[in-house]
This record gives sequence, C-alpha cells and structure tokens, in this order.
Amino acid sequence: GAVGKGPRYAVYDFEYKLASGEGSRNKVTFIAWSPDDAGIKSKMVYASSKDALKRSLSGIAVELQANEQDDIEYEQIIKTVSKGAAA
Repeated sequence: GAVGKGPRYAVYDFEYKLASGEGSRNKVTFIAWSPDDAGIKSKMVYASSKDALKRSLSGIAVELQANEQDDIEYEQIIKTVSKGAAA
C-alpha cells in the first residue's frame, strides 16, 4: 500500500471534543492496517499474530481494520471512534 509495504499494527489514544459541548473523551484504539496489495505470506503472518498482540494489551476501547488510505484518514477514524459524537 501507499502507506507501507505490508501489514502493520498501531495503538493510538485518540482524544476528541464532544459536539454536544459536554467536554472531551479519549479512546485507546487498535488499528490493524493490511493493504489489499500486501503479499499473501505477510498477510498470513499478520492475521495469525493479531489476536495474541491484542490480548497482551490492556485498555483497548476500539479496534479498526484498515485496508486502504481512506480507512486511516484522521477524520474517518475520529468519526468511527466517537460513534459520530465528535465535534
């Protein structure tokens, strides 16, 4: 993919303000990036290790699967993480 040559994982603490004006929230988000053009072998290794990695982490509030650039645009992620409640 344009972002990387193969599958990647990321954990990020997204903070956002609520559109209702009731303050802000944060959610620790696990992002699983696996571009459609990644090789079969790397996708298999990625898929087999994902659950073990997630189990070793604590506090994950949201998991996102991203396969193309639009899936990891900031605005798209905030919309998903906040369930549409972000300002």
